[in-house]
Amino acid sequence: MNIVIDIDHPSTVHLFKHFIREMEKRGHTVVITAMEKEVVFDLLEAEGFSYVNLGDPGNSKRQKILKLPGLTQKLYKIIKENKADLVLGASTIPGAWAAKALGVPCVNFEDTEIARQAHRLYVPFASFIVSPQQYGHDFGMKHLRYAGFKELAYVHPNRFQPDRSVLKELGVTAGESFFMVRFSAWKAAHDIGKAGMNREEKKSLIEFLATKGKVFICAEGDLEPELESYRYRLAPAKVLDVLAFATLLVTDAHTMATEAALLGTPALRYNSLVGEKDMRNFLELEECHDLMYSFKDLAALRAKAEELLKRPNLKAEWAGKVEKLLQQNVDLTAWMLDFVEEQFAVQEEVLS
Repeated sequence: MNIVIDIDHPSTVHLFKHFIREMEKRGHTVVITAMEKEVVFDLLEAEGFSYVNLGDPGNSKRQKILKLPGLTQKLYKIIKENKADLVLGASTIPGAWAAKALGVPCVNFEDTEIARQAHRLYVPFASFIVSPQQYGHDFGMKHLRYAGFKELAYVHPNRFQPDRSVLKELGVTAGESFFMVRFSAWKAAHDIGKAGMNREEKKSLIEFLATKGKVFICAEGDLEPELESYRYRLAPAKVLDVLAFATLLVTDAHTMATEAALLGTPALRYNSLVGEKDMRNFLELEECHDLMYSFKDLAALRAKAEELLKRPNLKAEWAGKVEKLLQQNVDLTAWMLDFVEEQFAVQEEVLS
């Protein structure tokens, strides 16, 4: 089977990386296309994957719309030249459009309810939309659900064991508290009109955390000059290892909050989206598993951090919660492998 996988976000590299390796071991051919966004290329190269560079998808809403036809044309050519039997992506609009034009099935993995504009553009053209069970929308007969979270494709213990050597690289000693802070650029299409922390809030947060332990900021783009000395400087591919050992994550972003929670690190989330009723992944982690906390008030976030840091066995407590969660949810990579081979490899055999 020939598969084209379209990568348009760093988390999509992680989503598919174990699937790609396993499918290639099983004799299938995988072609990766990638857009020039954040650290996508760095992650692909760190994983040893070759890829076709589709270029810059744009930052503003206008740029993104204007670039869609060109990206679709490039994908159309790649899908056709490689005689693809299947196109995979995570909310890939050009992948769905190009695949539909060529009569090739497209499966899109989705977990973001607020990406309504993307849904309008790709859902009519996708063969299947795959989401977590708790996802808040219903896409009808083409909608498939699994028990779990998208991030369990790569942070599930079947797929990932954190490397403790990152602590030495960070200059952190065993038992020393340290904090990972993530600031998003808020440039995704579904981020328009939303916001994370402003400059004063960032400064206040870092000053507070720095009194409790070492602080490392993982940020998209530029940081305020007074915060630059806190920037995380290890390879992007090591972020998951760092998250696993961090005492806390504080973030105004989405994906990293879920990654941290599933790795057993308390995640404190702060942005203007908090409280939106359709963010079901976060509600699941907060209300059902007590692994994440969300805030619109920075003082409340700081108070929660203070409370958590007073717990003597914080990481052990979170590890126990994660263990219970894993008993109720799937290894998503294993689910993907079974689904793709059963649904599409069988069809290919029948057609041949």
